[in-house]
Amino acid sequence: MAQQTLVLQMHADAGRELRRKLESAGFELRSAPYAHFSARGAGATITHYTSGKLVVQAADPQALMNTYLGDVPPASAAGSAASGAARRDGVDLVGSDECGKGDFLGPLVVACVLVPAGDGPKLRAGGVGDSKKLSDATVRKLAGGLRHRYLHAVEVLEPPAYNAAHAKTPNVNLVLAALHAKAIRAVVSRADVGAGAAGGARASKDRLRVLVDQFAGAALMQRELAGLDIELEQRPRAEEEAAVAAASIVARDEFLARMEALSEECGVDLHKGAGAPADDAALRYVELHGFDKLSRVAKVHFKNTAKLSARFDR
Repeated sequence: MAQQTLVLQMHADAGRELRRKLESAGFELRSAPYAHFSARGAGATITHYTSGKLVVQAADPQALMNTYLGDVPPASAAGSAASGAARRDGVDLVGSDECGKGDFLGPLVVACVLVPAGDGPKLRAGGVGDSKKLSDATVRKLAGGLRHRYLHAVEVLEPPAYNAAHAKTPNVNLVLAALHAKAIRAVVSRADVGAGAAGGARASKDRLRVLVDQFAGAALMQRELAGLDIELEQRPRAEEEAAVAAASIVARDEFLARMEALSEECGVDLHKGAGAPADDAALRYVELHGFDKLSRVAKVHFKNTAKLSARFDR
């Protein structure tokens, strides 16, 4: 069963009592950035942040809460991941997402967008959602408005730079984490001085909340963002939040624009994904430019490269 997330507000005294109960139940207690504690056990992770927020991640977080929090009075409940949009609408939220990780051709792109408190409902009403569920035309249309209105940052590794980074650090998640961190730091630094995109709203004075669509173990991004004064949260399907959905749209828009430019430059209609259309486009590129130039348009560590080598009969 997929994990769900429940978030509520808990006072420090109640948090200490919860920690005692979890420790007695055999949960492993760990430290976490900006948190009183993080406990893992029974297939669940429970983290109590210094801000007072308690995040419960489990297959059935409500049942877990009933077991361990039954007589611990929370200050206020804020809902589950299914209603995460409502939970986050009252705070400024920095969302970060990527595009191109699974595409054989084209760049790797990360976008980070700061959505001020209260703007979530307006964005969702305007059609902002997970870019994977939107057409290219819709993404291009929405991205223009998002870029104009909101503070954002975009980081790109074109194929040559991506291949060099991967050769040095042959772990895609490490490369991706570095891009996320760079984009997040850019947005946070500009928010701290009140800078906005095209007159966008200034972030609140409280520590910024940052939500990343989780792609690896939480410790990876925590290390990359060490020393940054933020409240970091990572979870799968984070596009449920308007800020991350906005970031996914800006990232995909950038990816599409780069693919169009690359296609025009090389004279081949490059394709998204890693399936047969991408293989066929790569073959046409190699026939035109040579196999040794493939790294200019492709992520060469993909298995597609070996298939293409055999197909091209080098």
